[in-house]
Amino acid sequence: MLIRTKNQALLLSALFAIMQGLPPLAAVAQAPADPAAGGSGPIDIQAHEQEFTGDHVIAKGNVKVLYKDTTILAPLATLYRDLASGQPQKAIFTGHPRLVQGANKIDADQLIFEMTTSKIYADGHAHSEVVNNDPVAEPINDKKKPGAGNSGGMATGAPPSAGMVSNGKGGFEWPTQEGDRKKAMAAKKDAAKQEKQDKQEKQDMASEGESAATDSNGEVADGAPSNNNSSRGPLAMGASGGAGGTTTAAKGGGGLGGGMGDEAPTKIITDSDRQEYDRDSGRFEAFGNVRVIAGDIHVTADHLKLAYGLDHRPEAAIFNGHVNAIQDKNNTASDFMTYFLLTKRLQASGHVRSKVIQDKSGEVKPVPKKQEEGVIKPISNAIQPATNSKTKSAGPVISLGGMSSGGTKAPIIIVSDSQDYNKETGRLDAIGNARIFFEDTIGIGPKVILMKNADGQAEKIIFVGRSQVTQKGKRWIGDRVTIFVADRRVLAEGNTKAVILQKKDNGQTQTPLQDNMMLAQPKPQVMAGTPPSSGAKVETKTESQLAGNNSKLSATKVNRPE
Repeated sequence: MLIRTKNQALLLSALFAIMQGLPPLAAVAQAPADPAAGGSGPIDIQAHEQEFTGDHVIAKGNVKVLYKDTTILAPLATLYRDLASGQPQKAIFTGHPRLVQGANKIDADQLIFEMTTSKIYADGHAHSEVVNNDPVAEPINDKKKPGAGNSGGMATGAPPSAGMVSNGKGGFEWPTQEGDRKKAMAAKKDAAKQEKQDKQEKQDMASEGESAATDSNGEVADGAPSNNNSSRGPLAMGASGGAGGTTTAAKGGGGLGGGMGDEAPTKIITDSDRQEYDRDSGRFEAFGNVRVIAGDIHVTADHLKLAYGLDHRPEAAIFNGHVNAIQDKNNTASDFMTYFLLTKRLQASGHVRSKVIQDKSGEVKPVPKKQEEGVIKPISNAIQPATNSKTKSAGPVISLGGMSSGGTKAPIIIVSDSQDYNKETGRLDAIGNARIFFEDTIGIGPKVILMKNADGQAEKIIFVGRSQVTQKGKRWIGDRVTIFVADRRVLAEGNTKAVILQKKDNGQTQTPLQDNMMLAQPKPQVMAGTPPSSGAKVETKTESQLAGNNSKLSATKVNRPE
């Protein structure tokens, strides 16, 4: 009997030694199934070392926290709970943690994740990647709550779903020791099982919704939703089409943020000093040294805010503070800017300055060979300078083949109070003190419209309202002035006035003494009493005085921006 007791004692000692040598167990916290509570769901904490206290847990070394569809990896984490309700409140991660939520990612020097509100605060070298067409980026309905809303439409007050794990007391059970391996493993298995069931139910409901919404003739059945967003409400629907009764979303991007087939940027990459993301309310903000890449546009600013639609997808990016946007070869700088992700429309206001780069190589069209056969070409007098020559050519050199060797045209610079650019239509509207600088052409007016052709090249510039366009030795004033970019031809309409400035005998251009860029309404002609100067060839003093009366000349000069 004594020998048996000694053997049992030795066996227990050996088992205790083995248990001490095992790695720390994962801490699993189970939230109560109370709909009035804030956040609920199992929290799986895995780390090399864990320290449990009354209201928080400190995890160290390769920390991995799983909560709903959120996974966080960090070297160090501190999780807090509410002592009164037992609910998990927030988790603070340090050591440049990484968070993955659905298809979205975020990392920073410090992350604060609030479980009750699903808010994420990233501080210090924050980097995030938000997927635009990710269907998971909507608030997650907790199916462990009785009566929680989901696409299946569970009724309020219904019993919990199968596979729910509860502590039997209706409260939060916080781990206080590293034992109880069986309970931890059971809770982990139940959570994995529930997640698998939820995923399968979601796939089944998606397939059933598609089959029920479409009848044998390919038409949408009465009362059936047009897409998988059946729980979004009637406001999320677009305009109804004619043939087949199919429902399509308005392309302007009012209610819907765009579907999978749209050409909106699929990923929005943001770097800044600090970021805040609220998943339930659809709010994302970035502060300090903001740098954003969305498709083909790169933007830098002081502050960014994403606007979400009814389908919980980002629709527009709102920037303010020293905004600078680069799209393709074009550049726009302003105080405030809004970029619509679906339509790729850009609106800027406050000291707006745009630079439109013209690619001249895209306009060069070689002569077909059939027209060249049997044609004797004249020898061009244009001399092409050698590579080691210091002589600068006045313009692009024309080769014998008729191809221009020039790379790009001079940029078109547009300065105004506000601008609106739509990439799909190729139209730019500049409103308020608009000024245009293009080669030797300078224009000013209350509103300017720049139109592009199908190749994306600027085709014409239209001034609306009393405007003035000046070229070397010429000036046009009218209610509507159009500049054709290809040949810089000017067309003035409506109460027009054209002035040709001749040169004096000394070679200088005869111009009014004041600057000619401030316009006013035309005034009646006033004949001067003095005869024209004998030195003037064409323009008389009367015409010069008339031009001054028609343009309300000021002493300030409009300088061409670099």
